[in-house]
Amino acid sequence: MRFRLIGAIACLIAPGLASSQGTEAGKDVFHAKCLACHAISCNRVGPKLGGIIGRKVGSLPDFEGYSAEMKSAEFVWSDEKLDEFLADPTGTIPGTLMAFAGKLENPSDRRNLIEFLKTGDTSLDLCF
Repeated sequence: MRFRLIGAIACLIAPGLASSQGTEAGKDVFHAKCLACHAISCNRVGPKLGGIIGRKVGSLPDFEGYSAEMKSAEFVWSDEKLDEFLADPTGTIPGTLMAFAGKLENPSDRRNLIEFLKTGDTSLDLCF
């Protein structure tokens, strides 16, 4: 009985730990791959990424750097669409100005980055 209780508690706690680890790993990916052009709370070379999930592509009214193709894309960012875009930006939206040479080929990096973006954590923001 005692081991079942411990097992049940571990099952309840483990998903939160995994999510927290994924979020921290995603923060590392953001720092290494995204921070040069993006922030969470302000526009930089690229648009701010806070609240990206659920937002129509190319729709931030205070960001003027979208390509015509990005503005005319007819979908809303979801986990799946963002994952696809991060894996191959120009394959997902031909004509995008996101000149991310490295692509995020590692599915775990993309998944962790998306989890980080959902937190709204602005601790790495370089807003001027």
